Amino acid sequence: MIGELATRQKFAVLWQKPLSEEKGEDLFGIIEGIKSGELEGLLILSNGDELPNSLPLDGHAFVVVLIPLLADAFSQADVILPRASFAESEGTVTNCEWRVQRLYQAIPALAGKQNWVILSELASSLGYPMHYSSVADIFAEINSSSDIFAELNTKRFPVRGYKGQLRAMTRKVGLYSTLISLILRMG
Repeated sequence: MIGELATRQKFAVLWQKPLSEEKGEDLFGIIEGIKSGELEGLLILSNGDELPNSLPLDGHAFVVVLIPLLADAFSQADVILPRASFAESEGTVTNCEWRVQRLYQAIPALAGKQNWVILSELASSLGYPMHYSSVADIFAEINSSSDIFAELNTKRFPVRGYKGQLRAMTRKVGLYSTLISLILRMG
């Protein structure tokens, strides 16, 4: 679990940055953090879906949205950047059933870049350099650093994806929202 000292130390060494001991926020905590001014910025990766009505985008925080198609729901964002859709992406996706499926790029990214490249360049411009040269580099890092994904192999990926074994392992490791929130708090 990311709250455990050994896990935080492993990621601190891997990313060459100390990790906060604070637990990450869920959606409700993020909303409260925006309203109170504790969170000054928000990065939203969207498929064009509607935002929760309770998410305050009216000047409480600096909002950057990465979206494949422009949607009215994000018109209040401070910055809107294009991103690749799933058909334009290579990598993996994990759904709510904990099924991990492999994505193969079917068409060129209209945004001009894969999402991992966009996020890597954005992180680098914000002072956290990411030196990935491919999706394979990212997957190798995930395999080596996460007990949940350690057994997955992109070269021998089942057609229907991996399922089941991840659900049991996540009970030991903790929730992704904590890890994502910790990443966003680094810096």
